[in-house]
Amino acid sequence: MRTVSRSFVVGMALALVVAACGDDGSVLGAGGSTTITEAPPATTEAPPATTEAPPATTGAPQATTGAPPATTEAPPATTEAPPETIERPVPTPPVLTLFDASETSDSPPLMMTVEIPVVSGVPPEAAGAMNDLISAEMLGTADAFKAEVLASELPIDETVPYELMLSYIAESVSAEILSLRFSIYMYYSGGAHGQTFLTTMNFDPQTGRLLSLNDILVPGTIGVVANLVEQHIVDEVFGGDEGEAFEWIPVLDEAALDGWAVVADGLLFSFDQYEVGYGALGAPTIGIPWSELAAVIDPGGYAAVYAFGPG
Repeated sequence: MRTVSRSFVVGMALALVVAACGDDGSVLGAGGSTTITEAPPATTEAPPATTEAPPATTGAPQATTGAPPATTEAPPATTEAPPETIERPVPTPPVLTLFDASETSDSPPLMMTVEIPVVSGVPPEAAGAMNDLISAEMLGTADAFKAEVLASELPIDETVPYELMLSYIAESVSAEILSLRFSIYMYYSGGAHGQTFLTTMNFDPQTGRLLSLNDILVPGTIGVVANLVEQHIVDEVFGGDEGEAFEWIPVLDEAALDGWAVVADGLLFSFDQYEVGYGALGAPTIGIPWSELAAVIDPGGYAAVYAFGPG
């Protein structure tokens, strides 16, 4: 059998195709529908597969392995209680009770009338301090007088006894100041007359401290007070006779003015018999009104409530 060449076959095929085409170049001629004899080229390659899955969450979300940190320490405790409101007691005035230490004796003939105050109603330490000082001074005076009488070698008139009269006046009794004025009269049997002494004791009732005149004054003004006292002595004791007064009046320093006391109207100054004048004048006491002392009284001191009023 003869073998047909490849080129002959191809040429015959082309001729058949040409003959089948119409004038418009279509395969089936005019008005025929175009048939797509060949399928569009297949997509031989599938779109690249996602060969890798999205990374898996291989671990569970991180667990909270620990509880939130515990407060191992309690908030600092208030170890100290809030400061207490300490209500300090309102200072109260002292209370005075009379103590009678009088006694009499027939041999030697002796008559002692002794009355002194006992302080209470204030802090116990303060009361004790004041009572100790009053007893030491006043009972000490009585004991000394009695001892002197017993030891006396003077002629004794059996009909006229030795005599001591010791009494007190509470000039000011307040929470701020306690002013006591003591009168002491002594008579020795056989004598022409007795002698009077005046002394004062001024205390801070809340502490029991014995006060000096400077404790109630503006510092450095005691000289002003001395001048006021001197002028009052001249006017009241000597009737304004300065010549006679200056023969008697000593230098009025703090020691000479230690017989002071606070009273409602001002300051009293007491002097012993013969201290600022002749014996017939007795034991003078003069008063200086607060109006004359306004510039020298300490406005924050012990006598301020008397000089300037409360507040």
